[in-house]
Amino acid sequence: MLDIKFVKENKELVKENIKKKFQDQKLPLVDEVVEIYDKVCALKLEGDNLRSEKNQASSQIGLLMREGKKDDAEELKKKVVEINERLTSLEKEEVELNTILRAKMMIIPNIIDIIAILTFNTSILFSNLFIFCYIYIIMYQNLFSMFSN
Repeated sequence: MLDIKFVKENKELVKENIKKKFQDQKLPLVDEVVEIYDKVCALKLEGDNLRSEKNQASSQIGLLMREGKKDDAEELKKKVVEINERLTSLEKEEVELNTILRAKMMIIPNIIDIIAILTFNTSILFSNLFIFCYIYIIMYQNLFSMFSN
């Protein structure tokens, strides 16, 4: 499975690879996974912002309670409860989107690895070259031994 960041940064390369594999029906998946990934990132950012807001509110609640401002503290507690509810729904939505994203990413084919193909061909070339040199050395030794006798 490809990395989503790679797909996002190399959309055209991924699409070209899909075309090379004659799987054109999978082309729309590339744009879909990038769109879903962007939504997941936006949800994470919103969640982080809400957690920060919640932490600040919690700190303020403690200060207000020490100062004896219980009404203001109760108001902030309600806000924290609302933030927790929103965080819960964001996390649920993020899990759902990640599940969809992973399923779609599994369908996108891996990139044809030219380097692996070249490495394989190079290793065959070197093994054939070694065999050729070995045979050549044996023939040369035989030829040399014929003239030395």
